[in-house]
Amino acid sequence: MGSWGKNAEDTYAGNCVDSKWWLPPSCRGNVYQCVPYLSGGNGWGIEEMMQKTTIFSMPMALAVAASWGDYTTLPLSGEITMYWWTPDPTFLNLSPMALKFPPYNAAEFARNIQTSEAAAANIDTLVSRDLEILAPVVERFADLVEIPLPHMENILKDHKNKALDNSESSWRNVTCEWLRANRALWESWIPDESETRRSWFRISFFFEKISACKKLGKNISKLTWKQHFIRFFFPG
Repeated sequence: MGSWGKNAEDTYAGNCVDSKWWLPPSCRGNVYQCVPYLSGGNGWGIEEMMQKTTIFSMPMALAVAASWGDYTTLPLSGEITMYWWTPDPTFLNLSPMALKFPPYNAAEFARNIQTSEAAAANIDTLVSRDLEILAPVVERFADLVEIPLPHMENILKDHKNKALDNSESSWRNVTCEWLRANRALWESWIPDESETRRSWFRISFFFEKISACKKLGKNISKLTWKQHFIRFFFPG
C-alpha cells in the first residue's frame, strides 16, 4: 500500500489505496493515523508532497480531487490539509496556515529532489518598453504599486463575503473601498514628477530633431521614424 510500482508504460507511479489515497511509510500500517491531504487539477504538487511526507515522516494520505468543485468544497467539510496558493479567495475564510519546509534549493529541484520549499512565483508588472519615454510618470507609478499580501487578502475576502459576482464593477467597488481606507499607502505610489523631467527633455529633443528634418525637406518614412526612435532611446 502507498508504495511505488511500474505501470504498463514501464514508468513509475504511486500505488494508491482504493485507487484514491497514496500513503507514506509513516502511516501505512494504520490508515486512521493519516491526515488527509488534497490536491487538484492534474495533481498539483503531488509528487513534491510524496517526497516530503516520506523524507520527513509526515503521516498524510495524499489524494487528487476528481473535479474543481470537489477541490474547493471538500476542505470545508472538516480538518484537512490541501494544496493552495495566494493571493486567492478560495480558502481564505478558513485562515489556513502554510506548511514550512527547508528554504528552496534550486540545485536539488533541478535533480528532481523536491524536499525543500517550492520556489515562489513572482507577480510582476509588465509594461511596454517605451512607456518610460512616452509616459514616464505612468511607468514610474506602475513600478511603485505594491499591495501587501494582507491587504490583498482583505480585498478578496471583502468581495467573497459580500457574495459579489466577478464583474468588473463589483471588483471596482471593493477596490475603491480599499483605496478610500488606505490613502497613506497608495499616496506613496505617486511619483515625484521632477524625477521624470529628464525623460521628457529627451523625448522633446528627439521630436525637435524630427521636426527640423522635415523643415529641411528630408523625407522620413514610417520605417525610418521607428528606426530613429529605437536607436535614439535604446542605443546598442
